[in-house]
Amino acid sequence: MQLRIPFAPLRSPMAALRRGAAALARLLPALVPGVLVLAVLAAPVSLGGAGRTARLELAVDGAAAADANLAGEAAEASDPAKLVRAALRRCGAKLSDEERWLIADVIVNESDRHGYDPLFVQALVEVESTCRPAARSDRGAVGLIQVTPATARAVAADEGLRWRGDRALSEPGFNVRIGLRYLAQLEERFGDLYLAVAAYNLGPNQVARMPRQRARESRYVRRVVARYESLLARHSTAVL
Repeated sequence: MQLRIPFAPLRSPMAALRRGAAALARLLPALVPGVLVLAVLAAPVSLGGAGRTARLELAVDGAAAADANLAGEAAEASDPAKLVRAALRRCGAKLSDEERWLIADVIVNESDRHGYDPLFVQALVEVESTCRPAARSDRGAVGLIQVTPATARAVAADEGLRWRGDRALSEPGFNVRIGLRYLAQLEERFGDLYLAVAAYNLGPNQVARMPRQRARESRYVRRVVARYESLLARHSTAVL
């Protein structure tokens, strides 16, 4: 089975969002049927009476309002923090507004640091912890993107970060920072983001022993990709 989305979107932090917003703005006339009235008004033909003209003017007004609404949505799509906050509102955890703002800012900033799409990182958060900062797995992994204390200590040492103990992994900022740095290390090791995602879940030693295609299409990778696709579709950030 082949994964349905290309590799590139996972690696583009804002370009895909901006391309989607720009493309949407260019395509507004085609997306709003009422805008076709503008072409009729510009054509050198008789429209057949004042009543017909008035109805057309109303249609133009309605089309302009629809254009404005869609343009506003397109502009919002260029702000990844807003998209992440919206996704966090729909996630399973009960988060305060302050927590959503904090987590969204962390996700966007750390995604930008490593060149990942923030919605891809949001997909990881949803699959790993359903957006619960204090989530803890049976294997001892903690936080939004589920990092074990042993892994976190090793990554902190590699990256020159001060280790403040296991409890720090429940802090969204520290957890996402450590988790994405670990993912980046795995990507550097395997040279493939899909394999890095698989190794994040299965462990790098197990993935190193697996056939590449099998690892790339593992159940966990497919879950993350499916969630990422869903987020892209919901926020209309796919390339149009």
